[in-house]
Amino acid sequence: MNKRFLSRLLAVTLLLVVAVFYCLSLVPVQGFEKFSLNWAGAILLGGWGILWLLGGLFSKNIGTLKKAEIWVGIALLILAFLCIITEIAVPDNLVLPIIYIVLAFGAVISVIAVGGNRWDSGDNKQVGYKNYFQRKKEEEKIEAKEEKAEAKKESKIRTEF
Repeated sequence: MNKRFLSRLLAVTLLLVVAVFYCLSLVPVQGFEKFSLNWAGAILLGGWGILWLLGGLFSKNIGTLKKAEIWVGIALLILAFLCIITEIAVPDNLVLPIIYIVLAFGAVISVIAVGGNRWDSGDNKQVGYKNYFQRKKEEEKIEAKEEKAEAKKESKIRTEF
């Protein structure tokens, strides 16, 4: 079972759980009277946001894709926060600072996930990188050594007979 399957399974299971909770809120069931569509959206978007955030943080993709996954997760978390704001009364002067904090958190996580590497950092920036001509020269040296060793074996075989 790979990680993508597990995250997709968690995402659709979360969707199923939220749908069941919402249906229970429509039917008079004790404990679910206050569960509204805003709470369903907050739980669903928050869960999906965390899954996208973790997926971007622990994926083996290039830096651009990792950052994109992290920012999608942050956007989903902001939408979940907006659903919570509409459900409960949060003072207007706190909404924007909390969104800024979530955005700053996303920036920090995206830098940590990529490890400071640029999306276009190639092999030629790594220590010990050899360009085409250097690799070709090494291959020719190895081939020359193999040919010498083969020639020695042939001369040894001829002298034995």
